[in-house]
Amino acid sequence: MAKKLTALLFAVVLAVCGALSLSGFAEDVYYSYFGQLEDNQGVLTDDQQRELLTLLDDTAREISANVGVVLADRDLDGMTERAYAKAFHNKCFGEYSDSIVLMLVQSGSGKIDQLYMTDAAYDMYYSRMDSIFDAVYDGLDSGGGDNYYAAITEFCDYLTIHSDVGGNGGAAFSFHLNTGHIAGLIAALVISFTVVGAYSATYKKRTPISARAYVDSNMTRITGRQDTFVREYTTSYRISSSSGGSRGGGGGGHRSGGGGGRRR
Repeated sequence: MAKKLTALLFAVVLAVCGALSLSGFAEDVYYSYFGQLEDNQGVLTDDQQRELLTLLDDTAREISANVGVVLADRDLDGMTERAYAKAFHNKCFGEYSDSIVLMLVQSGSGKIDQLYMTDAAYDMYYSRMDSIFDAVYDGLDSGGGDNYYAAITEFCDYLTIHSDVGGNGGAAFSFHLNTGHIAGLIAALVISFTVVGAYSATYKKRTPISARAYVDSNMTRITGRQDTFVREYTTSYRISSSSGGSRGGGGGGHRSGGGGGRRR
């Protein structure tokens, strides 16, 4: 019996391990967050854009939220500053995403720089907007002014340092189950149940013996029956019909979104 149980457990373990291996469970961690950069002012070189885009990607993975930067031209396609930043956010990342976007307007345009963020990024950084702008402008003013490369670098550094992801000061670990993982788990369960069922079929269930078989009817006789009322317990609850409003609430999807601006 012990040998059969050991063989059963060994077969189940092999099935699970094999299925997980096929599903790619041991693959590298997959990150769904990324960065986006758009230079409509033409102030960054190609090398700078490549370096900054890599930095934005790394920052997005660190904070578990998308990170975008747009250097806007003077006319903003006829939109307000906030509308332009939001449109860029929605175009790059989707309306209901965990994202933060920095929009820096062209110097002398009279427009206002913007921060726009949604959901998890909103929760982390909305109360820090002034500090974010301070860090960005410190970089922008370095080297004689209009240093967009330094401004974006300072932006990313600030987000990473002040990220609340995982409560570890910015180091975030992101893992997502893909369809291969799910398929592997399902396959493991099917194989496991098949093996268990095959072993179970080899055992015959014994018919339980009724307790009546051990009672000698000639020696046991019930001569009387009586019902006795012992005690009664009653519990009451008070139901309030107060109209003071309901607690909690539904939700989901888009939890929060918004931001603000600052004039240089």
